[in-house]
Parts: sequence; C-alpha cells; structure tokens
Amino acid sequence: GMAEMSLTGSCLCGDVEYRIGGTQIALWHCHCRRCRKASGTGHASNLIVTPVDLAFTPGEEHIARYKLLADSLDSDPGVEAGGRLFKGSAVSWSCSDGNTPEYEEYAPRA
Repeated sequence: GMAEMSLTGSCLCGDVEYRIGGTQIALWHCHCRRCRKASGTGHASNLIVTPVDLAFTPGEEHIARYKLLADSLDSDPGVEAGGRLFKGSAVSWSCSDGNTPEYEEYAPRA
C-alpha cells in the first residue's frame, strides 16, 4: 500500500518552515516549461502527497500563497522517482541519470 509519511521543509531564506503529514502517492521529475520556470532549473521534483495535516512552523504570517516542491524538503523523503515527465520539453543541459523512466509527456496510467 501507500506509505504514511511526515516530512519537514523550509523556504530558501529559512523564515518559513513547514511540516506535512499524509499518504505518499508519487515523486516525479517534470521537465515541462512551467516546472522549469518555477524551479529555476532543468526540472522540478514534485512529491505528490494526499495531505492529512499541514502546518507552518514558524512563518505562516509571511505566506501569501504556497506551492510545496520536493526540492524544499530539509531531508530525504526516501522515495524513488517514478520517472521524468515531459522529457520531450527538456532543455539540452538538463540532467538525466539514464536509469529513471522517461516519458515524452505524462506517464501512462497504471
């Protein structure tokens, strides 16, 4: 089954920290243009979680909106990536380990 997890993370400056608990669904590296721009790099690592609990500890007063990316975690979630999405949109300098499945767009549904 799907694993229950509790993770912590923070923003770049450290003023905002968070704790999220929930059920892990998947981890994907997305190379689409939108994710590249949002992350400022060749791909975004997106951890998909069904949240049970989300708390900002401290720093909630600094938040106008939020998007929690796997890249903001403060520790390794212990999850293997399911694949690289939108590899057809990847920039030439983007990384690839050669072992992770790659999809031109979305992965096929199981």
